[in-house]
Amino acid sequence: MILFIHKEEQNRKSHSPAGFVLQSEIVDKRIVSLPPEILLYGRQFIKEILMKKYELMTIYPLDDEKSKKGADDVKSTLAKFGAEIEEEKAFGDRDLTYQINKQKKGRFVLYTMKLNPSKIVEIGKDFKINMNLLKYQFVKLDEKESK
Repeated sequence: MILFIHKEEQNRKSHSPAGFVLQSEIVDKRIVSLPPEILLYGRQFIKEILMKKYELMTIYPLDDEKSKKGADDVKSTLAKFGAEIEEEKAFGDRDLTYQINKQKKGRFVLYTMKLNPSKIVEIGKDFKINMNLLKYQFVKLDEKESK
């Protein structure tokens, strides 16, 4: 994440009632005006604002090698895009409602994570390339449910 004062915005600084200079910062290609008390917290605070809580349900083939490789690929892809995996829960082997890649059964795994919403499309593109992942589904958790 890149945080800096946008050059065009430097000329348009405004003063708050307390006399502090409000600065604009670029966060994920968006210019966000932030009060000084938030700017004091720095990058970690901005990162926490952008991160949302998601569940990811994945289905892998029953073959142990393929499912283990698929799970490793999923974790590395999530880490590459800055996701913080909080929990990984195996749901075991289950029958599929319909055949996927000539498979009638699959190994289900649920991940709970914090992730920047703008990265989901990019992660989905990487998941589509992964041959050891049969299906996946992201679900955004409500703020009330996640606490």
